[in-house]
Amino acid sequence: MDKKILAVVLVRGVADASRKIEGTLNLLNLKQVNTCTIIDSRPSYIGSIKLCKDYITWGEINPATFKRLFEKKLNGELKEKKLTPQQLADKILKFETDFKKEGIRNVFHLNSPKKGYRHIKKPYPKGALGYRAEAINQLLARMLR
Repeated sequence: MDKKILAVVLVRGVADASRKIEGTLNLLNLKQVNTCTIIDSRPSYIGSIKLCKDYITWGEINPATFKRLFEKKLNGELKEKKLTPQQLADKILKFETDFKKEGIRNVFHLNSPKKGYRHIKKPYPKGALGYRAEAINQLLARMLR
């Protein structure tokens, strides 16, 4: 199985969710709506994603969107590391390092998407939930303003 970088975004609040789902979302560092976490495609992460599919959307993030996410959200954290966001993004995309080794959180607090979500209770493509594949990049572009 080829390793991929996934972006996972919390779309719905978890007020009525079971404790199991809330706990899993906490482990994924998804504690607020419009929060994005970047993970790899390990089977344990895939199982967590499938458990929480009614609250999140996810897909494979492309290098351009990944670098843009870093530029927008990590400039303050990277000044002491003496790395540019581009250099760190390249290293993570090649699996040469990870967030933990670099001492950086893999969570990004984003704006709500421009023009909003379609429907937060229906699966993609009619709504906002579930697996989006490459379409996650369009959603993240609308959230990075």
